[in-house]
Amino acid sequence: MDFLGTKDIIGNRFSSENASQLFNKLCDNTTLNSCYYGELCTKVIEYNNVSWNRWLENLKRDYLSNPWKITSLVAAFTLLALTLLQTTYTIQQYYYSPRQ
Repeated sequence: MDFLGTKDIIGNRFSSENASQLFNKLCDNTTLNSCYYGELCTKVIEYNNVSWNRWLENLKRDYLSNPWKITSLVAAFTLLALTLLQTTYTIQQYYYSPRQ
């Protein structure tokens, strides 16, 4: 309520405590037969229940939120790929080296 008052969204003559009590009591003794966003909520819950979607969102939030994080992630994968390639060639050279 303090935030709404300081931003001049709601002007009131009540104290912050009285105004917040008023807002808290607005929905008392009311019943909700249907929700306008019920179908949307169901779709969001179904989307969130798929673990792949949650992993992708975590990747975007944690590792792709700014250009520096993206650059470091690409560099890390590149170094990993080059290390695996070097290890593969080293093993191949050891087992399939020309006999002298």
